[in-house]
Amino acid sequence: MFRLTIFLISILLHFNLFAFEEFKAGYGMYLSGIKVAEETRILKKDKTIYTYSSSAKTSDLGKLFGDKKITSKSIINYGNEFIDLESFISKETEKNKPDENIRVAFKKHGKLIVSSQRNKQKSTETFELDLQPLDPLSSTLILSENLKDGINFSEKKYLYADGKKNRIISIERLENLVMKFQEKDYKVIPLKFSNDQYSVVAFFAPSLKYVPIKIEKQTKNKKFSYRLENLEFYK
Repeated sequence: MFRLTIFLISILLHFNLFAFEEFKAGYGMYLSGIKVAEETRILKKDKTIYTYSSSAKTSDLGKLFGDKKITSKSIINYGNEFIDLESFISKETEKNKPDENIRVAFKKHGKLIVSSQRNKQKSTETFELDLQPLDPLSSTLILSENLKDGINFSEKKYLYADGKKNRIISIERLENLVMKFQEKDYKVIPLKFSNDQYSVVAFFAPSLKYVPIKIEKQTKNKKFSYRLENLEFYK
């Protein structure tokens, strides 16, 4: 179960990367109102290169499902106003079990080439170049940038690559809502995607620079919620 929950933390707990300053943020993951995992994310910039790192771990009652930790990092080059996703790495550790290591590299030479390695298993696939690649860590950084830029999601396809299975996905924009964060009301814009195993909705707040206040994931028999708990921008 924990791997499924961290999947969502790794796919949709992100911000509008290119409109933001460097930052540090914390999220909590809840199951039936009980906190079971937490995550810290840090964005750093060096010229046109953005490094987005994450450390997620089980907490409180979540440790009943295993004392686990996942560290991840995405590298993005945002030169010349083009989002160039370069690589994604992830390491999952659990006591008395072998680590799981994932590496994904994205290359563009007339086509989008995705090279993945999951421990000793390797694969390479080629896709049309006009697909915007997403990885589990940086995905809604890119999606929120698209949202800010007014992209028509019904006309755009994305390639989601997590090192396990590459999927072409569509994004649906839902009706605007009002949600609370730290006792204040905020207008939010929900974005949704789904497949045969789950559906995910992230609620982006424009007045908070499109930070997602909440993310919900519905599987066949469970519903998780992810809540922004703290946010600090570096100057």
